[in-house]
Order: sequence, then C-alpha cells, then structure tokens
Amino acid sequence: MRNWILVAGLILHLALPVLPGPAAAEGLSTTGAAPVSRPPARPLDVGVGIKIDQITSVDQKSENFGAVVSLRMVWDAPELAFDPAGEGGEVKVMQPDDLIDLARERGAPVPCFVVENQQSNRWIHQAVVAVDSGGGIRYFEKSSLTLQAPYFNFRRYPFDTQTFFFEIMSVYPSQWVHFYPLEDVSGLGELLGEEEWVFGNARMQLSSQPGLSGQESDRMALRFEAHRQFSIMRCGSFCRF
Repeated sequence: MRNWILVAGLILHLALPVLPGPAAAEGLSTTGAAPVSRPPARPLDVGVGIKIDQITSVDQKSENFGAVVSLRMVWDAPELAFDPAGEGGEVKVMQPDDLIDLARERGAPVPCFVVENQQSNRWIHQAVVAVDSGGGIRYFEKSSLTLQAPYFNFRRYPFDTQTFFFEIMSVYPSQWVHFYPLEDVSGLGELLGEEEWVFGNARMQLSSQPGLSGQESDRMALRFEAHRQFSIMRCGSFCRF
C-alpha cells in the first residue's frame, strides 16, 4: 500500500503536475487535475501486479498478440481515510470515476500510466476500487487489447522461442512516482486458451527510461516466453512437444 490513488483506462491520471495537452483514455479524461509546482519530498510508491488471463491470438506476420489482462495496483492515500463507524464499515467499494472525484475534492494524488506496447483500443471489462478506513487503496481491472511483440524472431522456425510482454510506464518521473512489483498476483493464468504455443518463464521487470515528461520514468513489465507445440507421429502414436 502506498501513497497513490488509481484510475482505470488507457492512462491513469496523477494529480501532480499536468503535462501539456490532454492525457485522455477510453472513457476517462484528465481535465480537472490539480497541478503541483514541484515534486514531492519522496517518491510515491505504487505496487503493480500484472497477470495474463488469456492469449486470444498470436499474429506472427504483424508481430502482435491479443490478451486478456488483469491489472492490480495498491498504494496509500491518507487524504481518503475515513471513520468506519460513520461509513458503516471498514472498506468502501466504488467505481474509478467516483474515486477520481473524491481524490480531487481532498487533494489526493492520482497516478498516471500508459501501456507502452498497446496497439488497439483497450476494452475494460471490469474495474473496481476498494478504499479502507486508513486510506489504503486497492484497484483492480480486467481488460482486453492487442499488444505489440517486436522481439519475434523466426530464424529457428519451427523450433523458435518467442518473447512476449505487457508493459506500462508512469507518465510522471521516477522522482514523483515509483513502481514496485506485486509478485504474488502477477504471472500467467492456468487456462490461456492458446493451442499452438506453450507459454512460461513469466517474470516482472522494473526499469526506467525517459518518459512523456522527458525525464526518467518507471516502467513495469510482465515478460514471458513461448515455444511452439506440435505433434510428431512415431510408431503409431503421437508425441507432443
């Protein structure tokens, strides 16, 4: 749990400095964010969990793949703490838009990211936020989209191993926003639904590079690999590899 409030959409918006131009997402606009003239005293940490629930397609010619992805984030927002007696419970569940409005009213920051290798619209099937009485925030969304896979290499076809990834980058510099991995809720689902490929070796990777602000920004990726699954007829039986 860290000091952040999260928003669903292609870009999740931070109530720190507003970058030039609108940072809009599917069903989400950044209008109304309160700019801050200088970075916070310490980076505000956001835990990130990424899980690939399904692989819906692999297009080798176009070097992309379709996926259903569960994204989780956790952070702390003391500005949103409340009295559980007055609210009738320890946890309030709300939609992301309601959280945005509440965060703006109380001056709470809202993180912002882009999906770096996104190639299509990002369709959000489910999105929910849970706020506990101490201001701890948990965000969950499930979405489907097409993702670029630029590292495909077919020189060893059909015995090739290919690299896939889902990658998000903070819109704001690392001195404002710091990601850390939620390893226990990250990885690959058990029923990916793709018969041609065998997926594995999933790992979360944190790095940084110049982002939209022009400064070093945190980047979190779930990377994984796959090799082809095929059958060979031998002595009247099938051997699957």
